[in-house]
This record gives sequence, C-alpha cells and structure tokens, in this order.
Amino acid sequence: MVEPLINLRAVSKTLGTQQLFSDVDVVLHDGARLAIIGANGSGKSTLLRLMSGSLQPDSGTCAVRSGAVISSVEQDPHFHEELSARAILAQALAAMAGDPMVASYTHDPRLERLLSQLHWPNPDQPIAECSGGWRKRLAIAQGLINEPDILLLDEPTNHLDFPGLLWLEELLNEIPAAVVMISHDRWFLQRCASAVMELGNAFPGGSFVAPGGYLDFLEHREAFLRGEEQRQASMDNSMRREKAWLAKRPKARATKSVARIRRAGDLQDDLSDLAKRNANARNTSPSISFHSSTRKTHNLIVAEGISKAYTTRPLFANLDVSITPGTRLGLVGSNGSGKSTLLKVLSASLDADSGTVQHANDLRIVTFDQHRSRLNPQATVHQTCCPAGGDQVVLAEGSMHINAFAQRFRFSRLQLQQQVGSLSGGEQARLLIATLMQQAADVLILDEPTNDLDIPALEELERSLIAFQGGLILITHDRYLLESVCNHLIALDGTGGAHHLASYHQWEEQQRRLQHTQGSDTEEGTTASTTNDAQPSTVTSALSYAEHKELRSLSGRIDKAEAQLARLDAEMASEAIQRDAERLMSLDQQRQEASLSLDQLMERWLELEEKRSAEEA
Repeated sequence: MVEPLINLRAVSKTLGTQQLFSDVDVVLHDGARLAIIGANGSGKSTLLRLMSGSLQPDSGTCAVRSGAVISSVEQDPHFHEELSARAILAQALAAMAGDPMVASYTHDPRLERLLSQLHWPNPDQPIAECSGGWRKRLAIAQGLINEPDILLLDEPTNHLDFPGLLWLEELLNEIPAAVVMISHDRWFLQRCASAVMELGNAFPGGSFVAPGGYLDFLEHREAFLRGEEQRQASMDNSMRREKAWLAKRPKARATKSVARIRRAGDLQDDLSDLAKRNANARNTSPSISFHSSTRKTHNLIVAEGISKAYTTRPLFANLDVSITPGTRLGLVGSNGSGKSTLLKVLSASLDADSGTVQHANDLRIVTFDQHRSRLNPQATVHQTCCPAGGDQVVLAEGSMHINAFAQRFRFSRLQLQQQVGSLSGGEQARLLIATLMQQAADVLILDEPTNDLDIPALEELERSLIAFQGGLILITHDRYLLESVCNHLIALDGTGGAHHLASYHQWEEQQRRLQHTQGSDTEEGTTASTTNDAQPSTVTSALSYAEHKELRSLSGRIDKAEAQLARLDAEMASEAIQRDAERLMSLDQQRQEASLSLDQLMERWLELEEKRSAEEA
C-alpha cells in the first residue's frame, strides 16, 4: 500500500478558550483534491497550518511522507510592489536553488512555462500596477514553482474575476500535485474537489468528510444529519424508559442495578451531546429576510439606449434594461468591464453618456455597495442596528429586541459594544445585510454582497433573494449564487458590448470558447473542460457533470419561457393594451427579451443534446 502524503490522526486544536476541533483525521493521497469548508472561525486555516507543519496540534499526530514537498498559498499574499512578476518568480527560483544570482533565472524555462500558464499579459510590469486577481495568480504560480507534491490553498478564488476562476479550475485539473483548498466558492468546489470536509460543532469531533464534489457532499451531509436526528429520537425513547425505571428507586446495592444506573447516566450524557450537535446543525446560518414594498407598479426601472465610456474606452453602448417585480438580473464580466458603472447608471447615481433611465414614482432602492461605505467604523454594532437609540431594532415588518436581532446574524451580546471597524470582513458583511433588512425595497441593488461570507451565510442569502418579490440587480463572483438566483443576465465584454443571456452556463461556455480560441491563436492553448468534478477531460465531446445537470433542467426552463412568451402575446393582443401606448412599448420590450431568452435556451439545449448524442455514440 502506498504511504499517504499526509496523515493526521486524532488532532485537536484550541484557540484561547475555544476548541476548534478534536479528534480530526485527515489522510491525503497522491492526486487528491480535498476541500475544507465551514463557518468563519471554525478552524479551517488552522487545520491547513497543521498540514504545512507551521503549527503543532494540542494532541494527536501529524505525519508527512518522507521527502514530500509542501507549498502553501496564503489568503492575502504580499509582494515587493516595485518588482515585476518575472522578477518575483526569478527570486523564488534562485532561493530554491540557494543561488544569490537572481538575474540568471529571469529567463529560466521553468519561469517561462509558469508565465505562459498564468497568461500574464506583461510579465515585466510592476506588481504595484496589477489588480488583486493578477496578484492571486502570481501567488499560486509562486506556490507551484518548486513542483510540490502537496499544494495548500487558502481561499484561492478571492479577487479572481470570471476568466481567472476558469483559469484556476483548469490549472488545478492539470497539475499532478495533491491539493487541499479552503474555499466558500461552491461552484469551484463542485468543479475541483474529489472530497469535501466540513469543520463545525454539528459533527462528532468537529468534522465531517464525504467523497465527491460539493453537491455529493450536500447529499451525504443531509443523510448523516437525518440519521443523527433519528438516533436522537431513539435515544430519547430509551432515556424515557430509563427515567421511568429510576423513578421506581431500584436498590443501588444490587450489582445489576448499579450497572444500569451507570448506563443511564452515560446515555443521558451522550443524548445531551447529540442534542446539542443537532441543534447546532440547524442553526449555523444568519436569518436573512429582505422585504419588498409589494407595490403594483410593473415598470420599476426602464433604461433605453444607455451608453457609458471610461475616458475613451466604451463600457456599454445602446443597452436596454427593464426591471420589474420578480426580475432578478445578474451582471457578469471581467474586472473593469463596467458592471459597477452600469449599477450606478441604473440606480441614477451616475448619468449615462446617452440614452434614458426612468424610475417609477417614489422608487425605493436599497443598495449594498462592495466597499461597505454605509457602515461607520467608529460606531458600535448596537448603534449601527439601532441608530435612533434604545434597544429595539426597527424592521420593515415590525420591531425586535437588539439581542435577538444580533443573534440572528451570529453576533454575541459582547459584540454589541464592539466597534464596526474592528469586525472581520465576514462580520461586516453580515452587519450591512442586517441594516438592509430594516427597509422595505422596490429594488435591491447588491454589488459583491458575498465577499467574506461563509457557506452557511451564502445559502441563507440565496434563499432570501429568491424569496424577494421586488426587483433585484446583482453583481457577484459567486457563480453558484448567480445560477440559483438570477433569471436573466447581462454580460459585459469590456469593449462596449453587452449581451442578454438566460443563464450563467451560457456565458461560461462563451468564455471557454473565447479563451480556447485565443489560446490557439497564440499557440498557448488551455486544456479542455473537465468531464467530471476532479479529473481532466480526455474526450472533449463528453458532457460534464454541470452540463448533465443543466440539460435535465432545460426542458422545464424552455416550457416556462414559452409560457411567458404566450402570456405576453395574449396581453399585447388585448384591446385595452392596444390603446395604452406606454404599456404596449413596455410589453414589447419584455417580449423581445423573452423571445431572445427562449432562442438562447433552445440553442443551448440543441448544443447539449448534440454533445450527449456524441457521448452515447
């Protein structure tokens, strides 16, 4: 049997007075792709440091195969700002060789190969001029330069735009190293993980692991939690019987009675622990609920022919957008393509260069900005939730005591007096979302609301956005959230083009085709999409896991699109609408969008059907 690369046995770790996990086992073999998830503060980064050897456990053992090379990529990498990507990688090569002559490595074949894998546009540009996404790519390349056996990645998707995410997924499916990754990006986990481990106090020892991608993990976890609830019910029945027996006051001197009394005590302890874990399992998410104004106005925001340029570079041109109650519009595109600018134009906080933007009368817009400028870093959590003073939080649906409200968002009573500026990024994101719940909205405009949120919070945010009855405009790099929530997308290409799409899948396929075409043109082609969640594709015509899932859902989506088109045709044909020119124009715009959406769905269905037929053949 091949020795594992990493073997952690019964490791435990405590931070201050809080035990992060106990008796956790991790066995990592060659080629593995292990994802570690869990709520913020559950010990994910700590577990990664135990694997790297930079931290020792309180108890248990950490063994690494002799000679195995480990590389770690931190969440927030730091570089000398004046250096270029080429210089930084040359320094890493020289340090690895113990050679002070860094200049001799600036054109090393290994360095050139990495720069090619990075798709770096100008490797001699100073890092100070590079975005966070390119810095992240460089940090990952730096971690690969010594050709590690084990690559440890802490939040590798942070700061990456959509092309960067596609690049990372393909890179991880190419490299031979075993990979351990911490990420809240559920789409990335589904694509790249061959096993998922969750840390949390809902599980014995503080962890639960299951094979497969993220969707497989969800099924395994739900089955486990149902089993635990059933086990608790069975233990409850047993405990009731034992309590009834104890109530009869058995003779404690009898050997059998003593043993049974001891077993009853052990059962009570086990039941108490199990009940606590089961309660924790169902109470890990903040309770998010956005409230719409329930106004009957059909057209909330109507933009016609809008254009905007940055200096001489067009961001979008001649774009039409219509937001109605129930519209959940997602904006996608590379960093700098104009997504946030389009949000500002639609919200009327920025004028378009041309075209018109009309709002319904007294339109109530509630905005989440990615910089969280609405939060006062000097104010306390209590003051932020109760700006008028007192201990009652005024919500759109009523009021609630500050203690109960804070608990909904996983803030302790002690944190109520903590200054906002001292909160973590995830805590600040939850607090800003909490303040948005205090207002009824016609339109929610959310610019990167998922940054720093853990998976329980993401799942709750997803549920609340789907339930929201007003209009929604969303920018996020969370592809899972886009696909689950949005019923319409606009993709910006960064050169003035804006395209209406029905789903994130369509946009990603366009990006893959573009990326592969560009790679072919420059003889730096990238690998094909994967046929399953963890292994590289060898047959480009095969359907991936995500495509199989998409194909199953397309028939229902096409039926809905056809029904919507028929409803619009019938409404436009009515005499009342024919006499209402404004309403007729609005319906015509909706019909154009619905027709385009149906065409795109049919085109995608035919494309996937052809691939499926080729796969079966």
